[in-house]
Amino acid sequence: MGCHTTMAGFKVYMQMLVVASLFFSLALLLCFFSLAAPSTQLGILPIEDTGFDLLVGNRKDATRIQSAYCLLTRFIFSPLNTMASLTSLFLAALTATASASVQDPKISPRPPMGFNNWARFMCNLNETLFTKTADAMVDKGLLAAGYNNINLDDCWSLKKRNAKKELEWDPALFPHGLPWLGEYLHKRGFNFGLYTNSGNVRDS
Repeated sequence: MGCHTTMAGFKVYMQMLVVASLFFSLALLLCFFSLAAPSTQLGILPIEDTGFDLLVGNRKDATRIQSAYCLLTRFIFSPLNTMASLTSLFLAALTATASASVQDPKISPRPPMGFNNWARFMCNLNETLFTKTADAMVDKGLLAAGYNNINLDDCWSLKKRNAKKELEWDPALFPHGLPWLGEYLHKRGFNFGLYTNSGNVRDS
């Protein structure tokens, strides 16, 4: 999980929590004023004029209408209250995860960053491309800034497998070999990545 992604999600759920809290607060205010204010001020009709006799009973008292109004308000806004509570719990878990990502080295605090040859060079690669790139990243401060991955993406192997059906690096492109290149990068503080796929074993 990246820091930017975590912070963006945190802001979204904070906004959701604020909106839910505002709706719930509004419901409480409406319920309070409906009980505290006289029915004439609220424009509440007597029971016989509203047709709510069966709902609130036979007492001809607008207070019963007010009580029913509060129950209705509670029914409408209770899901919002529940959503706000669940959102609070989720935010607490999200905050704990964000904190753990900084403290726990098993959780990466940021996405892998570095150099991958495919986007710019594709198969136009060789050993020198990677050694010079690594040296430049050290000199320009990219390694110190966290760009510590160098990935060799495809086109490094021979077209045919060896007698054991294993892939081998192309000695024309990598005269010192990939183990040597990996050691070169590791000594400078980089992680060395290598891409390929299983492919098909064919000797044509």
